[in-house]
Amino acid sequence: MARPVLADIEALNVALDTPVTNESQALSLLQRASAIVRAYAGQTWLDDDGNLEGVPEDVPGVVVSMVERATRNPDGGVSNQETIGP
Repeated sequence: MARPVLADIEALNVALDTPVTNESQALSLLQRASAIVRAYAGQTWLDDDGNLEGVPEDVPGVVVSMVERATRNPDGGVSNQETIGP
């Protein structure tokens, strides 16, 4: 049984400023981002019944930002700028 995601599709819709067209893909990305955040924090934020409990208020935003970044920049491209001179 998959753990509940730490952010929902509605929050992702707001961040993307457009409705998600592939909800199964969005849910998969939210699950993966949630797993990364849980591993990093060393917390599951689940009670004994597997329901979310005590999730810090900034965690859903972090999860949504991770998914937003992955959907807007799927190849992981970065931009580097160099300034030469004074």
